[in-house]
Amino acid sequence: MGSNMSSGNIHKLSALKIKKIRKAGRYSDGNCLYLVIKDTGARQWVLRLVIRGKRHDMGLGSSTLVSLEEARDLARQYRRIAREGGDPLIARQRDLGLLITVRDAAMKVHELNAPSWKNDKHTDQWLTSLELHVFPIIGHLAVCEITSADILKVLAPIWNIVA
Repeated sequence: MGSNMSSGNIHKLSALKIKKIRKAGRYSDGNCLYLVIKDTGARQWVLRLVIRGKRHDMGLGSSTLVSLEEARDLARQYRRIAREGGDPLIARQRDLGLLITVRDAAMKVHELNAPSWKNDKHTDQWLTSLELHVFPIIGHLAVCEITSADILKVLAPIWNIVA
């Protein structure tokens, strides 16, 4: 009876129960997994986690796209990452390909476009300019992390040379 893993604490929701819920609110499935229903009727899965000592609510997707079992599986995966000291939010971005670096993205663009460019000199200059001006400053950053200040750091020295 003293176990936190008793059936009374987890898997409180069922597919049928989810369909019947109409009122806006937060409904617990246990283990910090919630079905959140907004006033608009939109429904989404939310996992409450502590990541490196700070509480976060992590959206797992719409309940129309993510089933209860899928939400439970995702919740287990992300809780494990957090428990091991990782950051599930970053892990999800990496899984979705959102953490590609500026350098990797530029190299991919170069690879895809080089065959269509008119001459080899242009192809080489395009990459060389990035290697000289962009990669040393922001090449290591994820594309999703780039700010306007980062762009200015890259462009300001070029503008000063040209001006």
